[in-house]
Amino acid sequence: MRAYVLDCRPLYEATDKMKFTELGLKPELQAAVDTAGYVECTPIQEQVIPVALTGQDITGMAQTGTGKTAAFLVPILQMMEPTGQVQALIVTPTRELAIQVCGEAEKLSRGLKVRPTAIYGGTSIGHQRKEIFGGVDIVVGTPGRLIDFVKSAILRMRYIKWLVLDEADRMLDMGFIDDIDFLCRRAPLSRQTMLFSATLPPLVVKIAQAYMMHSHAVSVSPSTVVAEGVRQSLYKVSEHGKMPLLLDLLRKESPERCLIFTARRESTGEIMRKLREKGFEAARLSSLQEQRHREGIMDMFRRGEIHILVATDVAGRGIDIGGITHVINYDIPMEADDYVHRIGRTARAGAKGHAITFVTPKDSKKLAQIRQLTGMALPFETPGDGARQDPGLAREEAEAEERGAGDSRGRRRGSGRSRGRGSSHSTHAASSSAGHGGGHGGGHGAGHGAAHATPHTGAHPAVHAAVASQQPEGGGTRKRRRRGGRGRRGRNGGPPVKPA
Repeated sequence: MRAYVLDCRPLYEATDKMKFTELGLKPELQAAVDTAGYVECTPIQEQVIPVALTGQDITGMAQTGTGKTAAFLVPILQMMEPTGQVQALIVTPTRELAIQVCGEAEKLSRGLKVRPTAIYGGTSIGHQRKEIFGGVDIVVGTPGRLIDFVKSAILRMRYIKWLVLDEADRMLDMGFIDDIDFLCRRAPLSRQTMLFSATLPPLVVKIAQAYMMHSHAVSVSPSTVVAEGVRQSLYKVSEHGKMPLLLDLLRKESPERCLIFTARRESTGEIMRKLREKGFEAARLSSLQEQRHREGIMDMFRRGEIHILVATDVAGRGIDIGGITHVINYDIPMEADDYVHRIGRTARAGAKGHAITFVTPKDSKKLAQIRQLTGMALPFETPGDGARQDPGLAREEAEAEERGAGDSRGRRRGSGRSRGRGSSHSTHAASSSAGHGGGHGGGHGAGHGAAHATPHTGAHPAVHAAVASQQPEGGGTRKRRRRGGRGRRGRNGGPPVKPA
């Protein structure tokens, strides 16, 4: 029986930067690395590559832009012998990231006769199927399309030697837990597994424990959530004051390449149109667009033909473009982790960047979570003269304060009612339980509650338990209580049965 252990040994700490020439790479791969301009290893590469070359499983936590793509591609390419069969499977959460990882694999595999390809949804299956049947060694793809190809026997897993889960926390956020389980269970047990994530929440740790053998843990700058080169700024603004403030900041900052994040897909088009009306070269990127359109926009942004890109969080992990000088959170992210992923698009590979966040009065709780995660204690900054007046800000602050006071009063009233009714309800519940615990209603309610509390997934038991632990406390209670009430009625909808 195979044992699954997460290795918690002390991390390797380097004193001097390791050079790629010290890794003993084969000449063709070293030439490709030199052509790509890689001279010194980044911290994540220095810690991952030597361990990966031994064949050990790896769990890596690193911020975006630290070079982790090359950290897993270089050892795979060093150990791989091209056969035309799929030997390496790299799973990514988004199509954009799959395309970029595949592009990096193509760049590093020149001269090695290794063929990589990208598999993702939103485009025709025919071309991708033809690529695989033509013989490829590395497949980079998104979970949905990969599973479709595995189930239809287009992609065969029997020759897989390396399985990489890139941006694992993002895949879990997007609901791919069952997809990860499917792929991990069908890959050979003799494979080498590498998991990389910007954060390591408990569920990601459970996955490492369930699907990896003696995993070597690697972490880069765990005490610093945000890259050192990022300058963060906060602006308090009303909802209607966001666009004037955005225009004022763009004129003041004159960003060379700017990424603007918004919460809604529909907002990307609205913001883009208003920016174009004011003379800014802007484009949008969202899941509403066709894949070929999105790829074209990404290429234009990468070449510098577009200086401002308005995007949803679908691009938060999918944009790996150097030279992004500014990231503007037009809407504050729903989760604190997403804030880290958003601003990680700038200040990559040791560069400098500016992250600006708009905060409305209703965003106070989200801001508090971001401050707690990042340790940010920055005060709000004052915008320039062009957007200094925000007549709606005071009104929204008053409304937010009133809502907060109303919620507080409601909680106090609710707790008072609970205390007043506690004794009578407990007495009634005890007698009702005694009279009907063994009847149809009690049995049906208990059975339904147990089924409801268990997530509908075929995942590994450890992951299964972790998903269940994240269910809301008391999940299924309402249904169980309602169905139990039905049991107190007579058969065929008759009158209620009186307690004994």
